Amino acid sequence: MTQSSIQLYRYDRKYLSEITTLFNQTIQEINQQDYSQLEINEWVQNNPNLNTWHRRLSESFTLLAIKDLKVIGFGNLEVTGHIDMLFVESSMIRQHIGALILTELTNYQRNELQINVQTVEASITAVSFFEHCGFKIIKRQDNYRHQQNLVNYQMVREI
Repeated sequence: MTQSSIQLYRYDRKYLSEITTLFNQTIQEINQQDYSQLEINEWVQNNPNLNTWHRRLSESFTLLAIKDLKVIGFGNLEVTGHIDMLFVESSMIRQHIGALILTELTNYQRNELQINVQTVEASITAVSFFEHCGFKIIKRQDNYRHQQNLVNYQMVREI
């Protein structure tokens, strides 16, 4: 697959169901290498609040990667330069889709927000991706949900 067959679009609510499905499936299929099933069960959203998701995605700069009319990835950037989410469909991992989305989020941050520091709270699974993109770990964070610790890492880079 070439990147030219993938189109990036701004968030549109008509894709919301696909986005939440991609979010849950990616966590279940990819993050199981680093998180227990109990932790994953606390992370996934079996009945996502679509209004909350819509607000979160529409109030930030959100990009969708679409191939053959299907959402295969998404990412969003807050006005502070914080990457809120960056997810790629599990079958598309390691095909540069995450890097493509991150590059465009970064271009927007650099050109529109004019903020030169970018932050993210990366899952254990995503740390190596973000390190490859120039992020450095600031600290490990413990996030407890119903007695399950969903460890992540606060990371930062200058752009």
